[in-house]
Amino acid sequence: MVDDSFYRAARRLAARRLSRDRAQFSITPTDLIHSSVEKLLKAGHDLEAMDKDEAQRMLAQSYHHILIDRARRRNSQKRGGGQESLQWVTEFEDPKLRLPMVDLLSYLEVLDRLGEHAPREAEVVKLKIYLQLTFKEIGDIVGCSEKTARSDYQAALSFMRVKLEGKSE
Repeated sequence: MVDDSFYRAARRLAARRLSRDRAQFSITPTDLIHSSVEKLLKAGHDLEAMDKDEAQRMLAQSYHHILIDRARRRNSQKRGGGQESLQWVTEFEDPKLRLPMVDLLSYLEVLDRLGEHAPREAEVVKLKIYLQLTFKEIGDIVGCSEKTARSDYQAALSFMRVKLEGKSE
């Protein structure tokens, strides 16, 4: 069930996620949460009936769609208005897992492509990147062990690195 404590936790996670990237996204944590909830409600999701794990899954997916929409709008304006493209700097615990610096839209599109052939791996990345959950929490949500969640994450980042290397600056 989604309640005030879930909302407060989701807002803290959004704040932490956006803390280093807020200037790029031009969105506050509160706006990201509100936009996510609004998007889910418009799509007909009953947030009150969801358990916490399902709500976190839906929230991570919604964050992803909101950020990709914002990046596309900004890139569209850039072509007409001379703005710089958004850069996505990935920060991971293991330096071997760092992805090249690429524009945000490329990153999000590669994550979408990953989801087409490896949906669980893409979901693990979204839960880790957008909600900054532990691998134990992610495993509980997607129905696998902590070790499998970590392995999925590493495999996903390897796939993404290969796809993004040609797009890095």
